[in-house]
Amino acid sequence: MPRTKSEIKSAYTANSMYILAAQKKEMKDSIRYYLEIFVACFVGLIMCVVIGCTQERTDSYDLLMFVVTPFMSIFIIVCAFRLIRNLTILRSLNRIRLGSEETVKIECKDVRFIAYYYSKIGTLMIAIIFVGTNHKKYLYVLPKCLGNDRKTRRHVIDKCLFETFEFTCYKGTRMIKHFDVWERYR
Repeated sequence: MPRTKSEIKSAYTANSMYILAAQKKEMKDSIRYYLEIFVACFVGLIMCVVIGCTQERTDSYDLLMFVVTPFMSIFIIVCAFRLIRNLTILRSLNRIRLGSEETVKIECKDVRFIAYYYSKIGTLMIAIIFVGTNHKKYLYVLPKCLGNDRKTRRHVIDKCLFETFEFTCYKGTRMIKHFDVWERYR
């Protein structure tokens, strides 16, 4: 029995809601990961500074103050930038209205990836950035993380680089609603 237009529209809306919710969940997981690392390293940095200030000047003091502290500071800054980037992406995802979408046609001149490092599994790819010939960036947050190995990256780059795409983006954003490299280009 064929489905009516209202049934098809409600199924499409449910699928769109699922994709958006999954994208938000993946971004929240990566934010939580970087926030935990940021807090742990910040507490460690404070401990190093306090211990360094209370110690007499010895070889361990020099190691602590001139090697460990700068490296931890740099690591904290890198985590802070990644945390801010992912918070910005999540904020953009939270502003999206489900019913609004627009079609954008681009010629892909570059493909970039956003990944985060999860110790149990390794590196996970959470987003793909497509750069058009007009230098505009379009972001697709993966509803489910992919392993960030060379084979996966190479496949995505080979199939997307210098190709012309029609993306369905959320209206008023450069966030891609749905894109499946594996399904479209086998």
